[in-house]
Amino acid sequence: MDIDNIKKRLIDYVEVNSIFDLKPQCLVKFITLDEHGEELFSDGGVYYGMGSNCFRVRNDGKSMSTPLEFKHANGEIYYKTRLFMREQLRMNRKNFNELLEVVESQQHVIDKLCKKIKKYEKILEEFGIE
Repeated sequence: MDIDNIKKRLIDYVEVNSIFDLKPQCLVKFITLDEHGEELFSDGGVYYGMGSNCFRVRNDGKSMSTPLEFKHANGEIYYKTRLFMREQLRMNRKNFNELLEVVESQQHVIDKLCKKIKKYEKILEEFGIE
């Protein structure tokens, strides 16, 4: 596995400690074991559920089920799949309105700060300070 390549592919993703941290419809990438026991990085897909010791993702219409833990015959865990999540914000009218309110509020703060800066610039000019 090329660590630098994986780091680039995981930009905007956060590692989650538990399957229960995954949000429905979030994008998931993961590191797990392949059929030969070698570590494998996967670009995964859209998370849509979990099963007995596995999670399920869809990618380009194909479903994939991946084990969360790999165990020896005696039940001892020898490997845990690492999960990385990026939330997708489903845009709808409510989300849009909430985001618009945030933007308007931030713009209001920016306008106030610009006025203060101009005020202080004027004061500095009066004292001959640049």
